[in-house]
Amino acid sequence: MTPFAERTDTGMRGRLYLEGIQVRRGGVTISVENEQGESWQIVFDHYLAIRVADEGYRLMTAPQLPPSGCRVLEARESEFIRWIRQESAGMNANEVLIHTVVLTADDITEVVSFESAVIRGEGAYE
Repeated sequence: MTPFAERTDTGMRGRLYLEGIQVRRGGVTISVENEQGESWQIVFDHYLAIRVADEGYRLMTAPQLPPSGCRVLEARESEFIRWIRQESAGMNANEVLIHTVVLTADDITEVVSFESAVIRGEGAYE
C-alpha cells in the first residue's frame, strides 16, 4: 500500500505540464498548466528540499504512487523524508514533515516541507 494520498482540493484537470519553479526567500512556487491554458500554482511558504526529475527516469517510483490521474500527492513518511531526517542529524526528528509530489506529463517534482502547499488557480479551493 502506498503512503501517498491524492489532494482532491486542487481543481486541476487535463494533462498538466510543468511551467516553472520559482524559489525565493525560503519558499517555492511550482507552476503548472494544462493544454487548455488553465494554470495553477502550488505554493510552499517554506521548504526543506526540492527534487525534480524527468518522469521517464523514475521507474522505481511508479509502484509507490497511486494510479495515474492523480496530480498532487502527499505523504507524511517516505524515503525522501527519511533522507532529510538523516541528513539533518535528527534536527527535525519531532516535527511533522510533508512530502508533496506534483505529477505532470513529463516531470515529477517533489518538495519536503513543514506544511501542505496552498494551491491557487482554476477551481482550486484555498
